[in-house]
Amino acid sequence: MTWQENIQRWRALPEPLKRYLRLSSIPKNVAESMAFEGEPVPIEKIRGMFEQSTYITLRIVVGGAEFPVAQMASDFIILRDSTLELPPRRGEMIMEVNGKPSRFVVHLPEGVCSTKQRTPISIPARRYDADFAQAASLARSSAL
Repeated sequence: MTWQENIQRWRALPEPLKRYLRLSSIPKNVAESMAFEGEPVPIEKIRGMFEQSTYITLRIVVGGAEFPVAQMASDFIILRDSTLELPPRRGEMIMEVNGKPSRFVVHLPEGVCSTKQRTPISIPARRYDADFAQAASLARSSAL
């Protein structure tokens, strides 16, 4: 099999499977790196630490198009694509924590501007609860 065929096979895989394969290779890579540096650590210990980690993905859907979000706070988001230009409008945030999605409406009062790193958002009060605040805090700290 050629490298081009391998790439085509990888691209054809569903996103959840690709994410699982990427994440499952991390403990082995870390264990090998530690052993190479002369500080071996049992792979089971690394797997245990890794399994306790929270995996968060953030996306926003605006006008039917979906955009990945790099960071989120209670009053702003930072999009991964810094070239976007969108007018003020409503959108839907999708916050996936360990594979469990949560959706909620946000408003982009200033739209999205490619010259600004932060995109201001407002969240209706009924959706801003303790669970959301905790998840937003986790997302912010994991992006740093």
